[in-house]
Amino acid sequence: MTRWRISETTAFVVSHADRVVVFNLDRPQTQPLALLGTGATIWNGLIGADDDLRPWRDEQELLAELADAYGVTPAEISADVIGFLRQMASSGYVDSDS
Repeated sequence: MTRWRISETTAFVVSHADRVVVFNLDRPQTQPLALLGTGATIWNGLIGADDDLRPWRDEQELLAELADAYGVTPAEISADVIGFLRQMASSGYVDSDS
């Protein structure tokens, strides 16, 4: 079972439900990245409560929550969501335990 979380070296600001700006503190030469629309929605799904902003999130639970929010099945969005998470992981913004 794969789990995901926001990296400890990622700073982020949620300026609106549909806009999140992320910055990799380990790569200060890179520009901040603005996530809009569904990218922001996926990111918001990774954010935890005030006492733990970076909890590990089970991939299947995250997919179920996102699918419910968009009125689709998890299977319909799985490839896109996992692809997004893998891209964010390759850039150091999120971690995976798989």
